[in-house]
Amino acid sequence: MKHADHWQTFLTVIIIAFVLLIHNGTEPVFLAAYTILPVLVLVFSKNKSPWPLVGSLVVFGILGRYTRYFRESYASDALLAIRDFVGYLLAGKHPYKEMIMAQSGLTPFTYLPFSLLWYAPAQIMGVDLRFFEMIISSATLVVFAGIGVLTNIWAMLPVLSVVSLTPFLLDLSSDGSNDNSVILLLLVSICCLLYGSVKKRKGLGIASAIVLGFAASSKHYVAFFFSILSRSFCSKKALAGCGPKCILRCWASRWVSFFYRSSSPNPRDFGGVFIL
Repeated sequence: MKHADHWQTFLTVIIIAFVLLIHNGTEPVFLAAYTILPVLVLVFSKNKSPWPLVGSLVVFGILGRYTRYFRESYASDALLAIRDFVGYLLAGKHPYKEMIMAQSGLTPFTYLPFSLLWYAPAQIMGVDLRFFEMIISSATLVVFAGIGVLTNIWAMLPVLSVVSLTPFLLDLSSDGSNDNSVILLLLVSICCLLYGSVKKRKGLGIASAIVLGFAASSKHYVAFFFSILSRSFCSKKALAGCGPKCILRCWASRWVSFFYRSSSPNPRDFGGVFIL
């Protein structure tokens, strides 16, 4: 990519970040992000390196999620439900034979088994599952940046800015939903597959398949991603686009689930496939 193209991408990312920060409130972390934008432009004009911008997006994305954790409460009952069913599991009971009271009424366990194992360590250690999910959401930024390092960081920069600072994703990081964990597993699977293909290490390909299996054992909609990874296995260029596709498809799946839950008087009519 030529320097002129670098400037175009850089300024596009700065504009995206500025617009998103406008909608993120006036907390000190976001005001600090505002003030650093001119500094980033000055630094880039001298060394033409994307890494100060990448680091700033990751850092302020993480700090923004940490801020949201203290501003929000359980807007979704997904983690509350999982917490109760993990309690049943730790008590030696069969989670799929138990019922809990959720927003929609008396509800069975509608997720897949790995969801219980994923959150069990945090619950055993007494960690708030919202805080745990916020940490997971922050880790997705690091993994996403890692995918950019392995492919084309300039192509990833606009998407990284959206993932880091979009208000909806900051809210999603600690609203009580459990989508961030699946997104992280998918991105780790992609990162292992990509790094394994670059370094010619079959072990990382196997690790990618295992992590993808964990994701598929957590939520039903992960089945939509198998076609992406299978087509991308031998194509580095195609694989580079998997990160954005995974994020966008997870968002789409979440909104599909919201539609079905809103339009159906009984969400279990759909067999739990769209219960996210």
